[in-house]
Amino acid sequence: MATKEIVLRIPAYTLGRLDRIATKKKSTRDDVLMELIEDYLLQKELEKKIAELTLSYLGKKPRHGRSISQINAEKVAQAMVETYGTDDIVEIINASRWRGGSS
Repeated sequence: MATKEIVLRIPAYTLGRLDRIATKKKSTRDDVLMELIEDYLLQKELEKKIAELTLSYLGKKPRHGRSISQINAEKVAQAMVETYGTDDIVEIINASRWRGGSS
């Protein structure tokens, strides 16, 4: 695997937490950071897929011809929670169909 070097400035408190995690996992700081970055990127990909599927299911298209990659999944999720009072997709879909959710 090709790698590139990244230099990070990490506050002492965060570095201490990173060291505790590395010690607990019997791993290195680098390995823990790699795992965290991979998990973060996977989460972002999943959020975009959820937003895309939700919009598709509801029959809506992004405004102004924007592609799904231009949609901020975090803002969509936050708006859904603010609007429907939950992040449970089943309740949101039910509420959008006027069946009401459990909230």
